[in-house]
Amino acid sequence: MRADQHEGVLAHVRFQREGFCIAKLDDGSIVKGRLSRPEVGLRYQFHGAWVSDARYGRQFAFRSYRPLYPQDPAGIRAYLMQHGPGIGPKLSQRLVEKYASEALEVCRTDPDRVAREVQGMRPALAQGLADQLLASEDLEAQHVALAGLFAGLKVPRTTAERIVERYGKEAEARVREEPYALVERVRGIGFATADAIARRTGVAPEDPRRVRAGILHVLGREATGQGHTCLREITLATYVSELLGVRAGLVGEGIEAVLTDGTCRRDLGLVALTPLAEAEQDIARRLRALAGARPAPGSLDASGLARDQARALERALTEGVFVLTGPPGTGKTYTIRRILDAFPDARIELAAPTGKAAKRITEQTGRSAQTVHRLLEPIYLGDRFGFARSAEQPLELDLLILDEVSMMDVQLMSQLLEAVPNSARLILVGDVQQLPAVGPGNVLGDMIRSGCIPYAELDEIKRQDEGWIIQNCHRIRRGERIWVDNGHARDFFVLERRHVSDIRDTVIELACERLPRKYGTDPLREQQVLVPLRLRTELSCASLNIALQARLNSVYVPSLPANESDQVGSGGRIRPGDKVIQTRNAYELGIFNGDLGTVERLEGRSLCVRFEAPDRLVDLDVERNDLELAYALTVHKFQGSEARIVVIPVHPSAGPRILQRSWLYTAISRARDVCVIVGHPEELDRIVNRDRNQVRCTRLESLLRSVGRPD
Repeated sequence: MRADQHEGVLAHVRFQREGFCIAKLDDGSIVKGRLSRPEVGLRYQFHGAWVSDARYGRQFAFRSYRPLYPQDPAGIRAYLMQHGPGIGPKLSQRLVEKYASEALEVCRTDPDRVAREVQGMRPALAQGLADQLLASEDLEAQHVALAGLFAGLKVPRTTAERIVERYGKEAEARVREEPYALVERVRGIGFATADAIARRTGVAPEDPRRVRAGILHVLGREATGQGHTCLREITLATYVSELLGVRAGLVGEGIEAVLTDGTCRRDLGLVALTPLAEAEQDIARRLRALAGARPAPGSLDASGLARDQARALERALTEGVFVLTGPPGTGKTYTIRRILDAFPDARIELAAPTGKAAKRITEQTGRSAQTVHRLLEPIYLGDRFGFARSAEQPLELDLLILDEVSMMDVQLMSQLLEAVPNSARLILVGDVQQLPAVGPGNVLGDMIRSGCIPYAELDEIKRQDEGWIIQNCHRIRRGERIWVDNGHARDFFVLERRHVSDIRDTVIELACERLPRKYGTDPLREQQVLVPLRLRTELSCASLNIALQARLNSVYVPSLPANESDQVGSGGRIRPGDKVIQTRNAYELGIFNGDLGTVERLEGRSLCVRFEAPDRLVDLDVERNDLELAYALTVHKFQGSEARIVVIPVHPSAGPRILQRSWLYTAISRARDVCVIVGHPEELDRIVNRDRNQVRCTRLESLLRSVGRPD
């Protein structure tokens, strides 16, 4: 055997994550490398080189491999039982006795012969075995082919598995034929990876397929990254030309093509992905319809209310659609309770975008609230998830109160409004000064700016003894310098630290030791560290989560070999006892983006997670999940929630684009009892003066104003 080749039967998988595998062979040797679907008992031929590790000894580091199906009786029997439904020890023994080393080949290619010649092999069983062996062989071949095609592109094993699951034995051919379709059809493949694959398969730089994919990528990137629902055509052309390195004229032709095939829409020089354009049109249409319906008013009782609350209550009881907004401490919750009291016989639903926000409004009003997703009742619609509640099956209610509307993106808002019956009253509650939704659109801001939706803003602090958290929230809204007096404050503190490492160390010490000791808090359930950035810098979620996990999670988990530590991932390896957050809607599991939970146990390849609001246990695959550590979160991820104590690191390295007035306002307002800021005090003044959040390019405001104009 050549020096760069090694062969053996896979006896034991020591470590496997994201396609990287360390395994022991039947001869005792150790191999390591990217192995798509390691099968114990199967013989492999590996190509690579022997390396010596000071800690783990001699290992064969392979770059490529191919499976060699077993030839010996024991290996054949084991393989048959592993891949043959209904094939046990007796039948596998008879097959080996009858066909010897050719057993697998005969079973694959001639099931009729097997059914005739082997006792107990019914025709259906023999055909099922043949189908399974052929499918396994085909799928393994596809994994091997894709591994070669993706070499050097860092495509995770789980993503390659999704491609094979979707396309089956045609996976490689379909990837080569339509590489850019992977972006839309396979989670985990972005434009850059698809473009690299396309170039490997011979797609030219100016190929119309590449230009089309670039246009859709830019529109999608600006929607998810910046919140734009549309772009000016000239801006779109410039971005795409820079991305692809092609002439603007070619991009113009591509834009006309996506408009012609209906993928995008254009109006007044603005180009939008069709689903986003339709969502904004539907929101404007439904809001106009609900506002014009004028359902029966509620019974007005303004006794005991402040002047601004009384005005808000009166309008809320008479309008078909009404927006109630205002900062913390101005009495929004009490006003909501009075609105509820005004409709004693109405069918009422309370909802919010996230589970934590729904739990919060339940606690504040004493009435059950649920997430928008649960209210709409997720169901399978063909091969995807949708909602049972729609225009055809509307919600059964007379009054819907939706809290934290600033978090609603246009697509979720459109789906909700479609399900609200025309006879219902809709009351929308939020704080327009908070960060806008993570997703595309600026629903609350556009409604208020349009002047077409009745609204009231509560702006008076209702209790003069409110602490400095609420006082400073109001000062930030007005662009005034925040109050800091650590010697006299009871709920708001600023600890000056100059260097990033000092800020990081202080945040960790506060979260893990000082605050729990002083206030008797549970650091996992009653405290939250809120940061500007998910990645980059020592003060990011990725960095702080690993450090906080090491201090707060005392559960022992064997560490990985030092030379494989890069397989852990940027968010740290998840362990039993960890605080985690779900980062993607998983309707089939009943968990949604932003749901917080705690890992209760690890059983084999399953993580058992207890999610909050509502409380439920969910089993997730240890590798194929959408969990991240949640000891530290971005402000956007925690929006709509609150914690008893909030710790916020502040340093100029996060950059002025993030460190804006609305970011600081939203972060501080997440604290119920205590807020501690660690960092540069003078940076707080700069942040308060930065009120130049990027204006989102949307059409909802103009659509609401164009009453009577056809969509």
